Amino acid sequence: MQRFDIPFEHQKRQQSAEEAVAQGLWEFLPAAGGWQVRTPRDTYVIRLFEDGSKTCTCLDHRRYGAFGLDCKHICGLPLWNPQEATAPASTQPTEKGVNRMTTENLVRECGWVKLFHPSSAQVTIPLSLEKPILVAEAQALMASVTSLLQAGFSVEMPCLEDGEHEEEIGFVVRRAKVNSDESETPVVDLYPVNANFRRVAKYLNEETDVREFEAACSLSLQTMPLYEGDNTIERGKNPKLDKYVVALKRPVKIVWKFNPRYEGENDKKNPKRMFVRWVNGAPAPDGNVVLSPSMWLSLEDAMAVPCPMGSKSHPEYKGMTLDQVAKTEDGRKVLEYLAGDTYRPNGDKNGQKAKAAATILLASLQPA
Repeated sequence: MQRFDIPFEHQKRQQSAEEAVAQGLWEFLPAAGGWQVRTPRDTYVIRLFEDGSKTCTCLDHRRYGAFGLDCKHICGLPLWNPQEATAPASTQPTEKGVNRMTTENLVRECGWVKLFHPSSAQVTIPLSLEKPILVAEAQALMASVTSLLQAGFSVEMPCLEDGEHEEEIGFVVRRAKVNSDESETPVVDLYPVNANFRRVAKYLNEETDVREFEAACSLSLQTMPLYEGDNTIERGKNPKLDKYVVALKRPVKIVWKFNPRYEGENDKKNPKRMFVRWVNGAPAPDGNVVLSPSMWLSLEDAMAVPCPMGSKSHPEYKGMTLDQVAKTEDGRKVLEYLAGDTYRPNGDKNGQKAKAAATILLASLQPA
């Protein structure tokens, strides 16, 4: 059998679990002696034993569980609900004491159905095998969902575009990236509230980025300990490294999305995820609204900014002004690339200026 790097394999499964739980892809339901995990692909059962051990019916755990490797479903259970991850559903405490597993309890909890409200809201409804739901009861369920929508609840998560994910961050780690000119760009690794691994890294390229971070997280960057290691920290694993992990006083929400350039686990150049923005960005500590770098350039200034790169078919674009590039046949595509999330100048100030200028020029090209 191929020898496994257990810590590395565990990290992969832990990250998969964190992503699935964060995106709501898995559903945990009570089952006899444990929990049922419903995934988009299949349904599995996690068994919990008195000695604290767990098993899962998935193929991964059947293959490697004997070697001390938990599958991603077992990793996901404490993320979903830490208090319920240590005891089977049959013995979870209730207001009346311990809920023992009985035939009556099994019957009461054995059926679920997912249906859609006319608004397109998906509703998960428990079904009893003892008696059918009456029409009047079903109408009451329908009215309840309608009332929630009328009260202001939304079927869609607001302010998110296609491919964007919103998540609460509870921990940060400060790092620094050394640039080719030996300057340093501050970087903060952002960790979800219920996860041990970094979700995304945020480069603080400009002073405004630092101010936005400090305002959102209620922290001072310079007072945070600087982690100088090569690998990202797994929170809670090593006390010597945990001293670099700063817990936020309150969780903050961010928006991130998957990087289309990421080519898999062996891709060391492109990150898997990209930071998009802070949610409900707070004002800077001095009370002023934080402006993006693009707000500091006039249209005339933006037109005169040199293009920082050329393309394979048009290497001559590099060094031309962005105004000249914009007038070429595929100039708009160049501007869209520079202004988009895939172009990341990091510590390159000329690249940062070109990114801001491209944003302004694109806006000026929009029809009135």
